[in-house]
Amino acid sequence: MNDLRINIAADINRLHELANKSADEAVDFAKQAGLLLMEAKAAVKHGEWEDWLAENVWFSPRQARRY
Repeated sequence: MNDLRINIAADINRLHELANKSADEAVDFAKQAGLLLMEAKAAVKHGEWEDWLAENVWFSPRQARRY
């Protein structure tokens, strides 16, 4: 322990807090994307959803289902 910087624990704890905050924000963004996807799907005619996704979003239909 003699060779450790004095503030290394504080840096570790700060980075841990930032990681948790980022994870919480990512979940919130994913929820928002999911809600918008549900809204869009409701507005698209039956059978045209995957075509709409292919034309309008940058991720796969599988990712859309995850949201």
